[in-house]
Amino acid sequence: MNRHFSQEYLSIKVSHLKDELDKLPNLRLNMHRGKLVVCSREKKNGKNTKSVHLLKGKELEKALAVVERRKSLKNKINQYSVYLDKETIVRKIEIDLEPPHVLPISLKETMIPDSNTMYPKKNDYWHRKIQMRSRLELQTAAALDSLGLEFYYEPALEINGKTYYPDFVVFLPELGCCFIIECLGMVNSTEYVYNNMNKMANYILAGIIPSKNILTFCGTDTMMPSIDEMKTDIVNLVNKMTASRVSVA
Repeated sequence: MNRHFSQEYLSIKVSHLKDELDKLPNLRLNMHRGKLVVCSREKKNGKNTKSVHLLKGKELEKALAVVERRKSLKNKINQYSVYLDKETIVRKIEIDLEPPHVLPISLKETMIPDSNTMYPKKNDYWHRKIQMRSRLELQTAAALDSLGLEFYYEPALEINGKTYYPDFVVFLPELGCCFIIECLGMVNSTEYVYNNMNKMANYILAGIIPSKNILTFCGTDTMMPSIDEMKTDIVNLVNKMTASRVSVA
């Protein structure tokens, strides 16, 4: 993970992840008499208690999902905590979603990833079972993964009655918002540039503003930014969004 997330963002992120972890049942997998069992731990009357469950079918599937989710959250907490100065304390986070240039995290509930069927996917570019359209998009997805950021690829996004299909929507639940990344992979084509100028103009009219809540990565058939350049731009935007919404003790 890039080291350059701000201390304010790291503090908020780790706190949010710990809250998510605390909401989950404390389940673990184990073997008991040759059978896979689920162990649960909880506190009762100030004492730790442990129980063993032999689950089957959908109950087992749900328990396994909880175990995997706990594992994922713990890994992310460790991933971010490495770079966190433990003395950093966030005093206040402003979750005011009314001002312009804020895409609320609640939009996630209305989005379905990989929804754009307007153009066929001709290339064999795959990232985590998602077929993408270009090497530039593949590299963007890799950059987001390496930073531990969750995203949807080409979801249908409705704003002010219009539907958009951004290449990526990146979610920052700890800040209560999200942002867009557009990959412009053929900027050496005049027709392509003019078509995307219209798309960017529509974004701006909808309050999606460059350097506020949208990033663009540009490339050609023979050139594109490095993954480190992408990560730097993503981190800088996240830090800027954090600075506009929190104060530190």
